[in-house]
Amino acid sequence: MDGLAPIHCTHWLAAEAQLSVALQALRRIPQRHRGPLLLGPDLDTAWWLVAPDADEELADVRLLTVHPAGWPLHCPPTRRPAAGRFWLHAPDGRGRLTDPVHLASALGPGGPRILAEAFG
Repeated sequence: MDGLAPIHCTHWLAAEAQLSVALQALRRIPQRHRGPLLLGPDLDTAWWLVAPDADEELADVRLLTVHPAGWPLHCPPTRRPAAGRFWLHAPDGRGRLTDPVHLASALGPGGPRILAEAFG
């Protein structure tokens, strides 16, 4: 697939969003709570890597599709784009994932206001 490798979600889940929505949410999530973020501009899509149990916390976030365990995310190498996809924040081997509470708050109906109230 033009340099993409199907990585099956076993230690994390892929939370999919429209590209513009994901980039807006990115600004609302503190850096220390961000994990890898894969962008596919040709598909107008972005994928956050979240914990395997995050599907319950993200179930009511209408702007996200959380793919089930075992779903293959077609990924480019971490250091270069491939087939129109690239890592805005690449996995670094430390196991850091995006915090689902912060992601849900950034994408939820109240956005940054709810996040400030919850963690302020």
